[in-house]
Amino acid sequence: MGPWKVPKRKRLGNTPLRVTQQKLPVLQRLGRFSQLPSIVCGQCQQGIETQEHLFFGCHYAREIWDIFLSEWQLQIQVDGMKNFVKSVTHLKMPRKMRNLMYAGINAVLYNLWHARNSRIFSGKVYPSQDVLKEIKRQVTHRVLQLHQLRVCVQFVSD
Repeated sequence: MGPWKVPKRKRLGNTPLRVTQQKLPVLQRLGRFSQLPSIVCGQCQQGIETQEHLFFGCHYAREIWDIFLSEWQLQIQVDGMKNFVKSVTHLKMPRKMRNLMYAGINAVLYNLWHARNSRIFSGKVYPSQDVLKEIKRQVTHRVLQLHQLRVCVQFVSD
């Protein structure tokens, strides 16, 4: 790899934005437009796959959120989208810590969506511990990438 090439990383893309706007094609939403065999959550088989259920109600998502919030020592409500957004936006912390928290939350949302899609389209089931390792890897990579960018900007501006 040359000095001007940046290593590829998974892009979290606009998944977190689409989550807050309720625009992801979950089974319940798709079922409004076409006939589906089932709109039951494939992770837990216990509820209709809505965005609310997929990211906050499903036991798989709850397990990931519980471990993530415990390890990161965050007090965020994950009992529904409305309370989640409210608790995230009202957290008081230094800017750098808040940005790190946002990176972690974005990685959780992205990886929950990725795990759902992998199960549906590839038949791959990811244990929650594997998802949590990937979240840590993505956040670490993002922090290191931003640090390298800041060092480069400092070097160029000196």
